[in-house]
Amino acid sequence: VAPDADAADAHAYEPVAREGVHLGWVTSGGYGHRVQRSLALAYLPVEHSRPGTELTVRILGSDRPAKIVAQPVYDPGDGRLRA
Repeated sequence: VAPDADAADAHAYEPVAREGVHLGWVTSGGYGHRVQRSLALAYLPVEHSRPGTELTVRILGSDRPAKIVAQPVYDPGDGRLRA
């Protein structure tokens, strides 16, 4: 899950919802320095885990938009560092 975390990142036990319905919890998260975005891992029902699915993650009491990402979020060729 890639939340739009603004100035704070998800860590653990933050609720994850879709259209106001609680689906699961963040297990861990933080800022991905190599990909320059907030990332979170969460347990979700399989039917809500398709890439592109829009969710919300509650971070510091505020529901933040999030999206299931389609692939592992990393830069294996270090292209971003060399750009």
